[in-house]
Amino acid sequence: MATKVYKKSAQWYDSPLNSRLRELLKEKGIKSEEFAARLGISTEAVRLWCGGYSRPDLDKIPMIAEFLEVSTDYLLGRSFVKSADIQIKGICAYTGLTESAVIKLNEMNSANVTSKAFKANTTLEILSDIICHENFTAFLSETKECFRLAGQAKIYEYKKELEADEEANDYHIEATTAESVYDSEAENYASYVGKRTISIENLSKMHKVWAIESLDEIIRHLGECYSEEYLHMNYKESEVKAK
Repeated sequence: MATKVYKKSAQWYDSPLNSRLRELLKEKGIKSEEFAARLGISTEAVRLWCGGYSRPDLDKIPMIAEFLEVSTDYLLGRSFVKSADIQIKGICAYTGLTESAVIKLNEMNSANVTSKAFKANTTLEILSDIICHENFTAFLSETKECFRLAGQAKIYEYKKELEADEEANDYHIEATTAESVYDSEAENYASYVGKRTISIENLSKMHKVWAIESLDEIIRHLGECYSEEYLHMNYKESEVKAK
């Protein structure tokens, strides 16, 4: 009888607290018995939490967060950052970067060895210069559009296979009826290649090419700057040795 009541009242199954608790236990390979013993509760209580039939009391939240090595904010769904480290949380909040990206950058920074002859060859200095380059925003914009259109093409193909209706078959952008910025780009590109229409898949490839061109320009420009710096620093060092 009690089981039926539980099933009908599983209203918290998809709540941030219950779902993240369930995911963390699975991710860390922690069994209900071990978790229950650590918190001083029954295994049945853990099962009810994971099933969404009940929720942990507020006084248990800090204990759960500490045991699972996450912040209470993450556990309660207030943040996407798992780490309780104040610095990591602050960097993620300020930059919008994911926790894993911040940790990776910190690892790269710790592993960096600056060359006396060429200070700009450290990984993060190069990354900083790439981010600050005027073409970097264009690179990200074209990359994002490439991904979006590629995903849209997949959706149309999937719909075409499943439904095989006329609407699904019509997944070409008409170059003669441009209504948006992207359609205008399609019109220009279609005109360039001598076609009236261009498929979304090919439009995605077009944005990919533009993204690569933007990145190539960044690398070319920074390469020239670094080469000049390398020449200058080594030439100066040679002059000192000569004296």
